[in-house]
Amino acid sequence: MSLIGFGDPVWRAFVILLRTDHVMDAASAATVWPTFEAYVAEPLLWYGRAVLLVLMLLVAAASVLLERKRAPSLPAPVAVS
Repeated sequence: MSLIGFGDPVWRAFVILLRTDHVMDAASAATVWPTFEAYVAEPLLWYGRAVLLVLMLLVAAASVLLERKRAPSLPAPVAVS
Protein backbone atom coordinates (compact mmCIF):
# COMPACT_ATOMS: atom_id res chain seq x y z
CA MET A 1 0.00 0.00 0.00
CA SER A 2 2.86 2.36 0.70
CA LEU A 3 4.17 1.82 -2.84
CA ILE A 4 0.87 3.09 -4.21
CA GLY A 5 0.75 6.11 -1.94
CA PHE A 6 4.38 7.12 -1.81
CA GLY A 7 6.07 5.50 -4.80
CA ASP A 8 5.44 8.20 -7.39
CA PRO A 9 6.16 11.25 -5.19
CA VAL A 10 9.37 9.67 -3.91
CA TRP A 11 10.43 8.86 -7.48
CA ARG A 12 9.69 12.42 -8.65
CA ALA A 13 11.69 13.85 -5.73
CA PHE A 14 14.59 11.54 -6.58
CA VAL A 15 14.56 12.62 -10.24
CA ILE A 16 14.47 16.29 -9.25
CA LEU A 17 17.40 15.79 -6.88
CA LEU A 18 19.25 13.86 -9.56
CA ARG A 19 18.74 16.52 -12.24
CA THR A 20 19.32 19.64 -10.09
CA ASP A 21 22.67 21.29 -9.36
CA HIS A 22 23.38 22.84 -5.96
CA VAL A 23 20.11 21.73 -4.34
CA MET A 24 20.95 23.13 -0.93
CA ASP A 25 21.98 26.57 -2.25
CA ALA A 26 18.89 28.49 -3.32
CA ALA A 27 20.92 31.22 -5.03
CA SER A 28 22.68 28.90 -7.46
CA ALA A 29 20.23 25.99 -7.76
CA ALA A 30 19.32 25.21 -11.36
CA THR A 31 17.58 22.33 -13.10
CA VAL A 32 18.14 20.94 -16.57
CA TRP A 33 14.53 21.69 -17.56
CA PRO A 34 13.98 25.15 -19.04
CA THR A 35 10.16 24.92 -18.74
CA PHE A 36 7.56 22.97 -16.83
CA GLU A 37 6.59 21.21 -20.06
CA ALA A 38 10.14 19.94 -20.39
CA TYR A 39 9.97 18.61 -16.81
CA VAL A 40 6.67 16.83 -17.48
CA ALA A 41 8.09 15.27 -20.65
CA GLU A 42 11.22 13.98 -18.86
CA PRO A 43 11.59 10.33 -19.93
CA LEU A 44 13.16 9.32 -16.63
CA LEU A 45 9.90 10.19 -14.84
CA TRP A 46 7.86 7.95 -17.13
CA TYR A 47 10.35 5.06 -17.00
CA GLY A 48 10.29 5.18 -13.22
CA ARG A 49 6.49 5.17 -13.18
CA ALA A 50 6.46 2.11 -15.43
CA VAL A 51 8.90 0.31 -13.14
CA LEU A 52 6.81 1.29 -10.11
CA LEU A 53 3.67 -0.05 -11.78
CA VAL A 54 5.33 -3.40 -12.50
CA LEU A 55 6.71 -3.51 -8.96
CA MET A 56 3.26 -2.78 -7.49
CA LEU A 57 1.72 -5.57 -9.57
CA LEU A 58 4.41 -8.01 -8.46
CA VAL A 59 3.92 -7.09 -4.80
CA ALA A 60 0.15 -7.45 -5.12
CA ALA A 61 0.47 -10.85 -6.82
CA ALA A 62 2.94 -12.08 -4.20
CA SER A 63 0.64 -10.84 -1.45
CA VAL A 64 -2.34 -12.71 -2.88
CA LEU A 65 -0.33 -15.90 -3.37
CA LEU A 66 1.10 -15.80 0.14
CA GLU A 67 -2.32 -15.12 1.64
CA ARG A 68 -3.83 -18.09 -0.19
CA LYS A 69 -0.99 -20.30 0.99
CA ARG A 70 -1.37 -19.15 4.59
CA ALA A 71 -5.19 -19.33 4.79
CA PRO A 72 -6.38 -22.42 6.63
CA SER A 73 -8.41 -24.90 4.66
CA LEU A 74 -12.07 -25.18 5.55
CA PRO A 75 -13.14 -28.51 6.98
CA ALA A 76 -15.27 -30.78 4.84
CA PRO A 77 -19.03 -30.33 5.39
CA VAL A 78 -20.61 -32.83 7.74
CA ALA A 79 -23.94 -34.34 6.77
CA VAL A 80 -26.53 -34.02 9.51
CA SER A 81 -29.45 -36.45 9.51
